[in-house]
Amino acid sequence: LVLLVLASGLVTLDIAMRERLYCAWLATVLAAAIATMIALRGCWGAALLQPGILMTPASMLGVLLLPSVVVALAWNMCLILMVVERMRGVLLHEANSDELTQVLNRRGFYAALWRMLRQDSGESPVALILIDLDYLKKVNDTLGHAAGDRLLRCLARSANTHLRSGDAIGRLGGDEFAIALSRVGYAQAAEIAERLRIGYE
Repeated sequence: LVLLVLASGLVTLDIAMRERLYCAWLATVLAAAIATMIALRGCWGAALLQPGILMTPASMLGVLLLPSVVVALAWNMCLILMVVERMRGVLLHEANSDELTQVLNRRGFYAALWRMLRQDSGESPVALILIDLDYLKKVNDTLGHAAGDRLLRCLARSANTHLRSGDAIGRLGGDEFAIALSRVGYAQAAEIAERLRIGYE
């Protein structure tokens, strides 16, 4: 039983490290506590069963069962909350991402831009680059929408290679994209925009 609980704790630890779920970290700690309590309960029970030691039902309930039941219930609640937290993250990602290009959609980009502006202290300005993909309608009409979709995905991938972790890119709709750059001035933003243009050609 101890090994089973420890194995479950390793699974929640792996999830916590990969997905950064707070409830998974708590579930890992509680799994370790449950395994420890089960081991101690077994040792204590073996000691109480020695000849000459009287063990009443009340002492058995209080010493052996009650703490483990409380911690196990808390652990199960953490597992449920972990699933809820995970589903919330998935739903937020789906609500804020563009399905075709896998970058932020309009709503997600505006939220990211608002967070960057709130963190702007004057010394770390935010630059905005607007991108309009030329001749997308002509490509769709002559080569088909699949070719146009490939162009949009290619633009998103190309732009992502030039961005830092604190930057944000979003598809505002159709062939319009926007990039928010944190901690850059006008000259540096113009240089990044030129690199993006050259990189996509």
